Amino acid sequence: MSSDATVELWARLARPFDPAAAVEAVCGVHGAPARQIAALHLATASETDELLDRMHEIVRSLAVATTSSPIRTEGEIRGPVLWAETAAARSASPGAGNVVVCASPARAYDTDENRVLVHALRAIRDAARAATPAGTLTGDDETLRRARFNGTRAIRALEHRTLASVRMDRPTARAVQKARSGLRAKNYRAAVAVLERAEDPVDPRAIAARCDDHTRAQHGLLLALADRLREHTICVDAGTLRAGKLSFVPVHRAQPGQPYGILLGNLLLDVPDRRLGGDPVRSELQLNARAFGHPVLVVSGPHDVERAVRLAR
Repeated sequence: MSSDATVELWARLARPFDPAAAVEAVCGVHGAPARQIAALHLATASETDELLDRMHEIVRSLAVATTSSPIRTEGEIRGPVLWAETAAARSASPGAGNVVVCASPARAYDTDENRVLVHALRAIRDAARAATPAGTLTGDDETLRRARFNGTRAIRALEHRTLASVRMDRPTARAVQKARSGLRAKNYRAAVAVLERAEDPVDPRAIAARCDDHTRAQHGLLLALADRLREHTICVDAGTLRAGKLSFVPVHRAQPGQPYGILLGNLLLDVPDRRLGGDPVRSELQLNARAFGHPVLVVSGPHDVERAVRLAR
């Protein structure tokens, strides 16, 4: 069965979405493995590699602001004199007539652009941690090692002295835009790319590869129904997919006594099960067994799509 339907379905999901919830809904995997899959894709993304590879160059050209802080000196002026503070310091200590408090200029790295950079590095670090805990995901060991390696590189970058004073707050849209198109945009382009990739980190072809033939065929049916109903976008909703009165519910997300799979209103739909030789009659009997009293229809072609729309309520 072609993976094209799954790839198209992923493209039609309404953005922004929770990537882990989208993986859960489309693949039918539980929440923890879904989060691990999404994290693994971000931790090993090409955008991640580029940012980490360029960090030595980036930290040499960070955006810097100038600030001032009071400094106490003995007869030496290192900036504008703060007369009120100077008078207070002299009166507080006998023999401090030579004390001067100045506003000394200092370099400040807590800028919008650097907050974007720190947030991107933290996203990589957190993704690497989520991608490589003991257990639930079986996969390419080399990919897991690469995720761990990138996580370690992100931690080391965050420990750089120039980034230690940068606030950990999530950057505002204005800050991201400044990093994307400001005077130092070239230096922060890789960080912005990581944040953009974090919003949709998973390669849809990898999602299609994780789905079996039956699930990919269900994705094709879901798209056909959405097209017939003129539902152009499909929303991710707590591990399920919804488009108007059309929904796609993974088995582990079904409420007790409620069916799972494709629901159009009250009508439970499925494609012929290839494990039953593709026989629509046997497939319908199997579908009835898990319908909990809902009407059912096995869709074998376009004429059944029209029939489903007529039957749904």
